[in-house]
Amino acid sequence: MFTKQMKGNFPMRHSMNRRYHNWNYTSPAIYMITITQENRRLPLLGKVIVDKHSNIPEEILAHCEPTRLGKIVWKTWKDMMNSFPGIRPLYFQLMEEHIHFILQVMQFLERPLGKHIAAFKARCTQQFRQLYNSPTGSLFARGFQDTILFRKGQLPRMFNYLKDNPRRLAVKRLFPDLFRVTRYIPFDTGFLNGIGNCFLLQAPYFYQAQVSRSIEVSSVDFQRKSDEMAEAVSQNAVVVSPCISPGEKELAKIAFQHQAPLIALRNNDFPPLYKPSGAYFDACANGRLLLLAPPGLGYQMGHRKLTRTEACILNSIAQKICGDFAADISYHGLVPAELEKLVASSLQPPTH
Repeated sequence: MFTKQMKGNFPMRHSMNRRYHNWNYTSPAIYMITITQENRRLPLLGKVIVDKHSNIPEEILAHCEPTRLGKIVWKTWKDMMNSFPGIRPLYFQLMEEHIHFILQVMQFLERPLGKHIAAFKARCTQQFRQLYNSPTGSLFARGFQDTILFRKGQLPRMFNYLKDNPRRLAVKRLFPDLFRVTRYIPFDTGFLNGIGNCFLLQAPYFYQAQVSRSIEVSSVDFQRKSDEMAEAVSQNAVVVSPCISPGEKELAKIAFQHQAPLIALRNNDFPPLYKPSGAYFDACANGRLLLLAPPGLGYQMGHRKLTRTEACILNSIAQKICGDFAADISYHGLVPAELEKLVASSLQPPTH
């Protein structure tokens, strides 16, 4: 889903209070807002209840049962958001220690949206203090995270994402090992960081999805690659891809559609609170996905542009994973010894 998030050279740490800089928050738009408790270790708003257990994650059903405070916060949100001129509340999803909601700003506001959200948070904190007899306690952390929806089709996807939150949390708790970031998995001369099914690295058979940028996905050459992958998958191969070129991304998509096991490489490390979303989430839960990142490349918040050097590193790592099944790749002027040094450096933990 395309969203606009904060860009620029900002501290490289995960945050639940990201804001889109250089945006006029009095402007008409649809906003998805996330607000977290100040103390997330003590959930006060609700409890996720599993309604249907299953060994198949997609079949699990769950909901978040609000606490007394959660019901108060929910009612306060409805009452206040309906009273603000120019703001239309669209959806509210309560979780155990945070809330998500979608608002539509219908016209230019007299005050920035953040002022209305601050008023809502202040009212909730006032009710929290009364309920818990805590004169100075704060319910919510400072600030909020927002996602601004700019394209048609995003709103239904956002609705579905928020409605699915309780199920995803239930799945994470039922299959915890598949959703933890594993740091420093021994690999070659160093380490990789990963999330998902690390046992995929031990598969006896791999297929490296390598497609040149010059190959169009509508071409005969690409269809040949797709057929080649399908044949490998039929023999229980694990697909390995850095997902760099359009063709490689399309092959990964096809692998997903056919529920083939996939190891995907990325040039951006995982933040502390990282969790896969969308199709990646259910693939992780089913043990069909392993996301890997070289720790030496570090983490950058937001979109990180892939450099040619990083592309070469990811391709080389994919070759090392595949071993005897590796694809032949030309690195165009990058001598093997130099490439090995770059890869070795990327596999080392960053120095602080």
